[in-house]
Amino acid sequence: MPGDDLVTPRLLLRRFRPADAIAHHAAIYGDEEVVRGLGRLAVADVAASEAMIARAEAHWAAEGFGVRAVCDRTDGRLIGQAGLRRLPELGDEVEVLYALARPAWGRGLATEAALACLREAFGPLALDRVIGLVLHSNPASRRVLERCGLRYERDVELWGLELELLALARARTQGRSQA
Repeated sequence: MPGDDLVTPRLLLRRFRPADAIAHHAAIYGDEEVVRGLGRLAVADVAASEAMIARAEAHWAAEGFGVRAVCDRTDGRLIGQAGLRRLPELGDEVEVLYALARPAWGRGLATEAALACLREAFGPLALDRVIGLVLHSNPASRRVLERCGLRYERDVELWGLELELLALARARTQGRSQA
């Protein structure tokens, strides 16, 4: 059911709590290399993580889905964020997104989190299409989306960034295993 936790072999994706701001900052917004992959120019303070969590909760209230905290199932530690968000800037497209702390990179965890979100998108949420957005300078993120079945569609400019838009339609997921 939308809003419930998503569980994968190695991850727990759960709704953010206000108390997650410090851990979110440490994992994501406080790491220069991670924020560069998100298209930000500089690390942010904990207030930026608090604001992101508030935006995520507002999105949940409005849409019934949103961005979740990504936690390592072995120790419960917050290691990132992943989820779905509606983008009115792109004609109400729904984006699958993810960002993980650097120590979690290179282990297939972003793909695992994104696939869990896509199962929710095409399952309980019954969405017809999901997009992913990546910076041209972030080929690793593009590979994550491609492993999840998304394919390049076009370049877009959004939030002052030049991005690649990849997409996956529900019809392409029929009969396809999304492990």
